[in-house]
Amino acid sequence: MDDFIKRLRDPDTRTQDDWNICNEAADEIERLREALTIALSALVAATSLLKRSEDEKVKPSRAVASNKIFRLMMADYERAEDNARAALLGEKE
Repeated sequence: MDDFIKRLRDPDTRTQDDWNICNEAADEIERLREALTIALSALVAATSLLKRSEDEKVKPSRAVASNKIFRLMMADYERAEDNARAALLGEKE
């Protein structure tokens, strides 16, 4: 994908208008990729937490070291969810 983005930004093969459009598209791809990476990280962590709680037959909040850590993890997941939703809606951070 990175080669594709570089190719989109190559001024030698594009008119100025095409180049501007390609730069905007490449910026959008990078913005969405960043949001997706963060959201996927949160999803992987949440899935791990749920699996661990199921294996230990406890509530998810008991599968971590403390309630404070659980609240921090949940806040991270919610922030990642909000960022991903905003990115998909085209909102700026």
